[in-house]
Amino acid sequence: MSLQVPRPVVLLASLVIALGTVPACADGSNGDGSNDGGSEAVGFSAEAGPTTLAVRTPDPAVGAALKSGPMQRWVLPQRPDLRLLVAPDADGEVLVETCALPAPTGKAPDLGARPGRLVEFGFRFGSGPAAVTYTDRDLAFAVRRPSSSRWVACGFQAKAVAALVDRVLRQETGVRFWRRQEPFDYMVYEHEYSRRSGHWRLEDGRVSPAADERDDLKARAATYAALETLEGQQVHIHIPPDGVEDPRGPALADSFDRDIVELQRRLVGEPPSPTKPVEVIVERNYVEQGRHLGQINPAVVSRGRLHVVFHGDDLEFYRVEMARLLLRRAGLELPPVLEDGAAVWLARSWYGRHFKDWMPDLGFARVLPTVDELTSGERPGDGSRVLFPIAVAWGLDQLPGVTLTEKLRGGRAMERVAAAVAGYRPPIQVPGGTAEPRKLPDLPFQRGVSFAMANGLEVGYHAPGVDDQLAKLRDLGVYAVSLMPFAYQPNPRAPGLSFLNDSPSSETDVGAIHAARRARAAGFYVLWKPHIWVSFESWPGDIEMTSEADWASWWRSYRRYVMHHAILARFADADLFSLGVELGKTVHREAEWRHLIAAVRRLDVSPLTYAGNWAGDYDITPFWDALDVVGIDAYFPLAATAEADDAELRRGARAIVERLAADAERFDRPILMTEVGFAARRGAWIAPHEEGGELSDEHQRRAWLALLEELGQPSWLRGLYPWKVFSHSSFEQATGPDFRFLERPAVDVLERYYKTLGPDAPPP
Repeated sequence: MSLQVPRPVVLLASLVIALGTVPACADGSNGDGSNDGGSEAVGFSAEAGPTTLAVRTPDPAVGAALKSGPMQRWVLPQRPDLRLLVAPDADGEVLVETCALPAPTGKAPDLGARPGRLVEFGFRFGSGPAAVTYTDRDLAFAVRRPSSSRWVACGFQAKAVAALVDRVLRQETGVRFWRRQEPFDYMVYEHEYSRRSGHWRLEDGRVSPAADERDDLKARAATYAALETLEGQQVHIHIPPDGVEDPRGPALADSFDRDIVELQRRLVGEPPSPTKPVEVIVERNYVEQGRHLGQINPAVVSRGRLHVVFHGDDLEFYRVEMARLLLRRAGLELPPVLEDGAAVWLARSWYGRHFKDWMPDLGFARVLPTVDELTSGERPGDGSRVLFPIAVAWGLDQLPGVTLTEKLRGGRAMERVAAAVAGYRPPIQVPGGTAEPRKLPDLPFQRGVSFAMANGLEVGYHAPGVDDQLAKLRDLGVYAVSLMPFAYQPNPRAPGLSFLNDSPSSETDVGAIHAARRARAAGFYVLWKPHIWVSFESWPGDIEMTSEADWASWWRSYRRYVMHHAILARFADADLFSLGVELGKTVHREAEWRHLIAAVRRLDVSPLTYAGNWAGDYDITPFWDALDVVGIDAYFPLAATAEADDAELRRGARAIVERLAADAERFDRPILMTEVGFAARRGAWIAPHEEGGELSDEHQRRAWLALLEELGQPSWLRGLYPWKVFSHSSFEQATGPDFRFLERPAVDVLERYYKTLGPDAPPP
């Protein structure tokens, strides 16, 4: 049986604008759908004075949403030649007018159609029998008035309209922020990966869509229509035809049948109605899920259906999202943070433990959300999607009632939950006598690489290309990878840490877990190493607050970030966890660091390290005794001039090895090079932490050769993680003076080094 999925938008019926002869379009298309360069043809320049990007909107919510978009956050701070004006009467060189849908009956937004022609492409405009009708509240659309930089953007939701406006502004100014950003003259937009778009074509004095139209919405509908259906008692599971014989399908149906009955009882006290089965769609992988839904997760609720990616360890996440779907089917409209916690309360288990069992650890770590954070209606930038649902579920559990509907009865549920969480105190632990000295774990020698995520839906940690890269690395003698999720801090001198895990183009939680699983399955050792990205002109070593109040705020955010990833690393069975990377101006806050280390150890996450910077960080760090291995991002210079010969490079490398041997003895800990590398640049050995300059593959090779020949495999060394290899092969085609080495002569040096080491085996 095939799943019949309604088309998400009305298909293109007609699109005719009577305008007379029109020259080539402003985005560079030639009127016939071809393109010679995209939006850069607009040709804005600083010499002509600042370009005003105007958004004429009556809706303040659109302006507010634009403030969090890529244009405002990432582009404008670096482009003094651009300024953004958002107002009901705004005007400028680029103008985008917005309108809210549905439009008043009988009226259509002014799309520049003259005289009186209407436009249809997924939305309908008209009057009388052809009244304005819209089929999908998740969609927005934008259309360019041909031969101009004037646009109209409309939609039901301010957030969707703002996202599309942001995209229009980036196109009109020639900004290529995302890898996947084709120019367009019209677009029906659902999310970054699902849209219908194309260019105008001039024909007989009229403008119509050109032949280059792209329609992700139609492609998704065709994919879903081809699915086969397995019918359970409470669910219909729709599976790709080649997966019908997979025994996991019936097993999943049985699991969902049991779960729905239990979840429904906890929700309302009654079993579910047998007349309304839940529709579950099995996506082939996270890339397809992202294309279809704009987000990736083990399970995602979208349009009243549950979309899952099969993995045997993710049944609890399926239960949580099934609980979310049942909440919505029951008509419970909850704020996002409350809905997250309610779903976890219904499902009970979260990242491998009952939510109640996490609370003492979160309370000890001082990472619980505050009353203001829970009642604001918005998740803060450091509002962990791992930690916050635990606290909210625990708070709901304290409310009177047996079912969730009973607990929510009476209103003001979030205020009551917040008050309960605010009153939580972790159990007091009574010392049990003199503690035995902690025995250091026996760490294997890690023949690693720094495994960076390639930013993009098709190329990230979650994508199938990870397996190909791991296979290449294994052939080189590599059997350890460091996974590196990121948070963002815009100002190194002020708190304001934000997680970067919401977009499939960034380091999502599910992506990191997927990469860890694939690495472990291939026999790799996994180092989980969370980083902070600090603005455009700074780095983590600059992070230093200017007041005790700011330090307290920063540490609260940072504790959340580390605990969030420690739980993920524990769930993914990572082998080694780093609590920080190159935070040199924070290490003097010894009490905070020791408390954080103790909090992570409570989660049974071990062994632990910290990745200190090679200059002025690791050698002054006072808490190595609380960790298991000294981590060093080891970009030590080998020589002072680009003309250094091989003998001089070897002497420089020998001095580094002698220094590290002394450090290992001084700290009474083995050393791990959590990063080490040389860019393919002339004089790569002078300042190994830098890239850019004159390209030289040979200098990169010589630097690596000198270091590795002197390094060997001393007893105090636990391995190294060369910087860097990407999660997808398309990012390894290096042409500039950067750190990539996989397709350069230096890779032969690393391969020879790894393959001549001792017989250490990878972890089981």
